[in-house]
Amino acid sequence: MTDYPGLLFDEEALYMSIREYATQHDLKETLAALPFAAGRHKGQLRDNKGNIPYFVHPLQITRHAIALGLCDDRLLATCLLHDVCEDCGVSYEELPVTLETRQAVRLLTKEWEPHRQSEEEEQRYYDAIALNPTAAMVKLLDRCNNISSMAQGLSSTRISRYLEETQKYYEPLVKQMLKNYPQYEQQIYAVVYQMHSVYHALLRMLQEKSGR
Repeated sequence: MTDYPGLLFDEEALYMSIREYATQHDLKETLAALPFAAGRHKGQLRDNKGNIPYFVHPLQITRHAIALGLCDDRLLATCLLHDVCEDCGVSYEELPVTLETRQAVRLLTKEWEPHRQSEEEEQRYYDAIALNPTAAMVKLLDRCNNISSMAQGLSSTRISRYLEETQKYYEPLVKQMLKNYPQYEQQIYAVVYQMHSVYHALLRMLQEKSGR
């Protein structure tokens, strides 16, 4: 179970799979967002993960959403677009989607430099996301994808900081989602189960490295 390139990291295979699914289900926003996001992320690479194209990340979380049965056009389009405003210098008005989807992307976009925000700003960011079901579900999928790939090249310090952030902000977010969005209960369970497993595996790894 070490190498499934066509299933997990092959950008073209992921792209074609999502396009086929969106075409079959007439998901117009997803079909518009797919080439738009691909073009904006072109040439970008995932930090500390070798030569993996950055666009593999939004493709993976979109594919994850589909695998969980989330056949929602706005949600899948938001998965694909969630980083283009933050990382590609794209304005919200340029996004080829509805106002509702643009709003979800806006909520997910951090408008500050990494690690330069105050705790109050960070908390307001997550509180606003919790009020929007599309943004909240995409944020959970995004964190699940990131935490599941953290061991690939990140330092122990960065992993430790990421785990602390996950515990601090995502446990309250999940509680809010379960309370406010019962339509996502099964998907939330599946994502949290994966995050919980990876979280504790990484925590054990850090403890072993530190000799505890």
